[in-house]
Amino acid sequence: MIYAAIPIFVDGEHVVNLFAGQFFLEPPDIDYFRRQAAYYGYDVENYLDALNEVAVLDEKTVEQGSLFLSDLAELIALMAFEEKELLDFRDELELRVKIRTIELKKAFAEIKTLRGILPLCSFCKKIRDENGYWEQADAYIDKHSQADISHSVCPECMRKHYPEAYASICTDKK
Repeated sequence: MIYAAIPIFVDGEHVVNLFAGQFFLEPPDIDYFRRQAAYYGYDVENYLDALNEVAVLDEKTVEQGSLFLSDLAELIALMAFEEKELLDFRDELELRVKIRTIELKKAFAEIKTLRGILPLCSFCKKIRDENGYWEQADAYIDKHSQADISHSVCPECMRKHYPEAYASICTDKK
């Protein structure tokens, strides 16, 4: 009896064999198989009935079948390679998404923004925090944002609180 086997390689790695087999190239020697069945203790009639089920193929049919199996093996290998490439690409994309998600979470954790309505005292300009405590606007902004506070004096307050300095600055500009 003859078997045919076609190996399938994916990306240079042998992954499987495609088998076709149990056929004869010429009619079998019945006496040989009768003796073999008796030697191994098989039921001779059942053994010979099974033997009669085995195909007898000519070389041209075997060659055509082998070419078909070879083409099929090549197609299977190509499909498996493409699937492997897709899986590798998917894994790479998933890794990129995970990295990007970590980067975004880190960026969001670092962002401190002031939004909504801030309760601001009309007189002293202190801001009430989420616990109900009033604090200076600059301290509140420093705690709740990424902004840096720089203190200075506007022209109106300069004139009101530092009239001499205001007068000298305004005189120098003229």
